[in-house]
Amino acid sequence: MATITLARIDQKIGTFTTNRKALAGLGHEVAMMIFMHAAPKEVSSDCNGTGDCTRALSLTAQMPKSWAGQMEDWFKAYTPIRVVTKNKKCEYDPAYKKLTAEEKLTWWKLEDANLNPFHEIEEQGPADAKILTFEQLLILVEGMAKRIEKQAEEGKISADDVESAKAMAAKLRGTKFNRVKPANDEGTTTTEEANAA
Repeated sequence: MATITLARIDQKIGTFTTNRKALAGLGHEVAMMIFMHAAPKEVSSDCNGTGDCTRALSLTAQMPKSWAGQMEDWFKAYTPIRVVTKNKKCEYDPAYKKLTAEEKLTWWKLEDANLNPFHEIEEQGPADAKILTFEQLLILVEGMAKRIEKQAEEGKISADDVESAKAMAAKLRGTKFNRVKPANDEGTTTTEEANAA
C-alpha cells in the first residue's frame, strides 16, 4: 500500500469537494426540471403545465437531510409546491389552490428560482423568510418552557433530570426581558442594564 501523505489526503478532500459541488448542481438542475414540468405554460413557453409536483418529494428523499431541508425551503420560496420530506408529503400550498389561474402565475418565480440554487438558500434566506419582533421572541421563550414541561409529563426526559427540567421551565417562565435599544439610538440601554431592570 502506498504511503499516506498529506498531498494524497488533500487530493481526496479536493475530490470530495468537487463531487459535492457537482451533486449540488445536479440537484438544482433536477429541481428546475420539476419546476418547469409542473408550472403553468403561461409562466414560460418552456413549462409543461402538468401541475404534477410529485417528483419534488422523490428528489428531497434522495438527498442528505440538510440538503433536503434547503430544497424544501427553495420550493417554498419560488413555487407553490410544499414538500415535507419527513412526513412524505408533497402538495400545493392551500392558499394557492383557491386562486384563479391568473393569480396562480405570481407564485411561480422562474427567474429567481433559476438564479438561486437550493444549496445557497441558507445564505440568502427563502424569499418569504419571516422577521420576528421582540414580542414574538417572548412568545418563543414561553413556548420553550411549555415544550420542556410537556416533554417531562410525557416521560421523554430522563427520570434523573425531570426535576431539573421543571426548574428550567419555571426559570424561563419567570425571566423578564426588556427591549434593548440599538447602540446608535440616543438614550441607549445596554444589555446589562436591560437585564438588571
